[in-house]
Amino acid sequence: MNKINYSIDTRGSMIIGFNGKTAKISGELIMNPPVFYADIKAFNYWEPPFENEKITETEKAAIIDFITNDSIDKIKTKVIFD
Repeated sequence: MNKINYSIDTRGSMIIGFNGKTAKISGELIMNPPVFYADIKAFNYWEPPFENEKITETEKAAIIDFITNDSIDKIKTKVIFD
């Protein structure tokens, strides 16, 4: 089972945790209605100490599926990977 957590860090970035690794991706937060548009093109590598490890397509799919289904209930903001 994958352990996934996430939070909107600023109006322009989101922090994602996946099985002990983290990634910071850019995006844009719109307040009314609350929607965060996450830049999927910027979602490629993990943060240090895993910075040389590419995020796999399987990991991306699991993360995107989890966050898009969980975000409205958990953080009251719809997250769209664009």
